[in-house]
Amino acid sequence: ALNWSTLKSMAVSPRFYRWRLENPREDTPALAFGRAFHVALLEPERFDAAYVVEPRFGDCRFKDAKTRRDAWRAEYAGRDCVSAADYAAILAMREAVLTHPIAAPLLVEGRHEEIVTWKLPSGLACKGRLDIIRADGLADLKTSAACPTLREVGRAMATYLYHGQLAWYHDGAIAAHLIPAEAPPPALIVVQSEGPYDCAAGRLSVEALQAGRLLYRSLVA
Repeated sequence: ALNWSTLKSMAVSPRFYRWRLENPREDTPALAFGRAFHVALLEPERFDAAYVVEPRFGDCRFKDAKTRRDAWRAEYAGRDCVSAADYAAILAMREAVLTHPIAAPLLVEGRHEEIVTWKLPSGLACKGRLDIIRADGLADLKTSAACPTLREVGRAMATYLYHGQLAWYHDGAIAAHLIPAEAPPPALIVVQSEGPYDCAAGRLSVEALQAGRLLYRSLVA
């Protein structure tokens, strides 16, 4: 099934889209950090069970330090390792969201990290992993190194095509009968991945949702 991560490559060119199908994006430390934060906020019990803080072993170019590190990793094989610095940042980011007057209520009474499948009118099979599904609509979580001012969020929307992604998820959730057709536009939570770990939240405008809908439809076409 077609997902947004692949479809958005069409916004660059059809050649890039075909290349990305054959060459999936490799994992990076930034992607791993964002994934760990999503789990910490949206699935805290799984975070505690699946992640472990890796101690400092010193300069692992030296045999003794490398041996101690490898022995420790072998003991915790099967769990994802995060550094102490990343762990502290993840907890600070989670606290920023959970104490935000607009963002925090969006996490209540919803289902998190749910995979949804649907079909477009053309019959094309589609799928997406939705961060938060509530009875009254969707909410999506993003991280940013920059302070999430309105200007920075708008710039990120234009750069990373967030409005297209959220429209794709919104219409998919309606097609899958998970939210009503009259549900309001999705909400967006943006939290800073560096100090002071600021947080911003709000709903897309109807105009932004429609622009995102036109975008993804043009990419599918």
